Amino acid sequence: MSESNYNAVIMNLLNELRAVLRYGSISSNPIDAMEKALNIIDRITMAKSEFLQNVGGIDVSDRRYSLTLDISKDVNMKLAQLKNVIIQGKFALALNHNLPEVETSLQTLLDSVSLVARGASISTLSTLVPSAQKVSVPIPSSIQLINPQAAQIYAYLMRVGRTDVETIMRELGLSLEDANKAINYLVANNYVETELSPERKIVVKIKQAGGSYGL
Repeated sequence: MSESNYNAVIMNLLNELRAVLRYGSISSNPIDAMEKALNIIDRITMAKSEFLQNVGGIDVSDRRYSLTLDISKDVNMKLAQLKNVIIQGKFALALNHNLPEVETSLQTLLDSVSLVARGASISTLSTLVPSAQKVSVPIPSSIQLINPQAAQIYAYLMRVGRTDVETIMRELGLSLEDANKAINYLVANNYVETELSPERKIVVKIKQAGGSYGL
């Protein structure tokens, strides 16, 4: 199923849930409304999981993965809260408070995963998800002291995992000469490695084992 189809399915389920909650708030048979609402929430959870598997496809070594994982956990927490309120029979509270929170969190997840699937960087995601600005990136002190531009690139790669030289230049405002010097320094000191993409672009990525200098 395509990205747009997953969005449509999840939005339709949310609308269906909204209608059931409205019915439950005025119904003389709240048990029926409760069962229907809980079933829809389970279907939303399943659709979200399928979306992440089939559309996200984010490498766990990619620093953007932790961000989308945090958003997904937030969605799960809000869905659990919504379930709890529905089980208590508080349909009006679920409709007017919990459901809007779920909708906002789900939309953030859908948007952020879609952006990552299109190659968006952490800096781009930060405009959508404020928590992206809080990602802490440890930079080896040796890099900061010897080659500040290499430190910039290293910090950026720690966030995105891997990207091409053109993107590094654009995102960090570096010239080709400065970018190449800094990347060569990082390669020589075993912090990053390079490879050629199918599009014949030079891709730079963090080496999992770390560099030759201590933090």
